[in-house]
Amino acid sequence: MKRLLLTVCASVLVAACGEETPTGVGQILLPGESIETFEVILEADQYLVWDSSFGNYSRPSEVDLGILANAWGGSVDARVIVRYTLPRNIRVRVAGGSEQPDSLPLWFEGDIQIPMDTLVSPSGELSLHRSTETWDRESATWTLRVDTGGVALPWAVPGGSPGELAGTVAWATATDTAVLPVDSATIVAWADTTLAAGGGVISAGLPGTRMRIGPPLLRARARSTLNPDTVVEVTLTPIHTFIFTPVLEPQSSDIRVGGVPAWRGVLRFREDLDSITVPCPGEPGCRVRLDQVGVNFAAIQLQPVPSPAGFDPELPLEVALHLMLPTPNVPLQRSPISNPIAGTAEIPGSTFLAPGAPIVELGVTEVMRQAFEALVEGGPAPVTSVALLQSDTRTTFGFGTFAERPRLRLILTITKEMQLP
Repeated sequence: MKRLLLTVCASVLVAACGEETPTGVGQILLPGESIETFEVILEADQYLVWDSSFGNYSRPSEVDLGILANAWGGSVDARVIVRYTLPRNIRVRVAGGSEQPDSLPLWFEGDIQIPMDTLVSPSGELSLHRSTETWDRESATWTLRVDTGGVALPWAVPGGSPGELAGTVAWATATDTAVLPVDSATIVAWADTTLAAGGGVISAGLPGTRMRIGPPLLRARARSTLNPDTVVEVTLTPIHTFIFTPVLEPQSSDIRVGGVPAWRGVLRFREDLDSITVPCPGEPGCRVRLDQVGVNFAAIQLQPVPSPAGFDPELPLEVALHLMLPTPNVPLQRSPISNPIAGTAEIPGSTFLAPGAPIVELGVTEVMRQAFEALVEGGPAPVTSVALLQSDTRTTFGFGTFAERPRLRLILTITKEMQLP
């Protein structure tokens, strides 16, 4: 830790006082006067070159969650699209107790078990419509059923081209699973391998609703043609993703963290952080360089602001800080990042609904200690940029939004020396 040795002259002295170390000859170090701790707030222009946010770091198909929304926040609609592959054969027990494959099962009914996140999903109605078009799980969006870069195929009707209604259910938060009946005609259609558009579109029925769900499991039942008294039930995990509208532009001047697609806030520091000076405590006209003080504590002060309508996080937000590792010929926003080096406590999702939320401090003490160090030949590379991401222990559809140009709060220590005659 570097220290600044400020010389404090007694009033009886004449001429000027020189700097010496605490072990200098003829000096007396007074412990009560030797160490002083003080707080400094740096405005963004003092320590940042710029800040920004970049999106599209993930796709809905890459996360194991689904979002259903109907005019949430007056803006967002979301649906889950599913596709099930019913088995061509079932195994049944026949006379004599042996099992045989039945290649002509008669599928006749089923239901979809939808795990509900009861903490963020209000009571409401869920509905299932049959799919009328094929789609690509990896690239489907609200407007395009296939978007691979080389091929872009729009939905006939944006939002999954929902067809015939196949089932509805009124769900209440008293249970953690919604059981959505599927009519027999739909089960038979899904079992027909000649129909390319097998599958369905699950949506929320009530305006102003947003629900968070897990993978919708299909329980399908078939009668055996080998033993008509036998009913076989199978549980199938779907190919699924969710699609939503509107889609936001992938860059923003405010700081955004989290969501799907994921947002990353980027802060780029000045290259000469070590040369920044701040006022000395109790010494009018005196300033001290940041590479000559001890950094006891440092925190970026993030001011929450409302997220775009409908995009507030549905779960508490966990923010993690990563060092960015720039590489030649790669845009900064695509640079590799370190493991998390700092984080915050959970920030409630409601924080991002209205103005006036309390400031959130993200501790960055070790980062700033290194950043304030003067560059030494052969020493570690200077810290130039950091990224704010959602903790990898949690994923949300909505994201947290913070005002651009955050402040930096510092608690610093300097060492004073008093020289006596």
